[in-house]
Amino acid sequence: MQHLRGKMNMKSKAGMTLIEVLVAMAVFAVVAIPLFNMFANSIRMEQRAMVESITTYTAQMMIEEAYGRDADDLHLTYNTKTPGNPDPDGKMPYKVRFSSAEDDFIMMYYIWSAEPVGTTGLVRVKVTVGNEDFEVSTSLEVDIAPVAS
Repeated sequence: MQHLRGKMNMKSKAGMTLIEVLVAMAVFAVVAIPLFNMFANSIRMEQRAMVESITTYTAQMMIEEAYGRDADDLHLTYNTKTPGNPDPDGKMPYKVRFSSAEDDFIMMYYIWSAEPVGTTGLVRVKVTVGNEDFEVSTSLEVDIAPVAS
């Protein structure tokens, strides 16, 4: 009996066995890997939400700018789907800065179309602003009346 107690005391002082360490690491991995994936997904979703906010804000700014223009000016000058644009979809590059730092920006594109609405004299302006990295785009459309002279 005393012989067994001696072995038990020696074993408790010897530390953890390799099997115990491997089991502990496996349990940690089962818990930690989903947590790491959750953090990575939340970072991606936060970045995408930021880009969506920027595209919406930029499209709203462009629509507000359209309100200050004459309808004829909009139709003639602001169409990006023109023969001079190398992109067949009419996408024009647009850089949005976050601060004065040179590398603190996000590359966007915009598509601006202005077409007459039948014989009403109105011009339908459609602005699409997007980012291809996050596959995000925002489209806004308004009808603008010609400025009375």
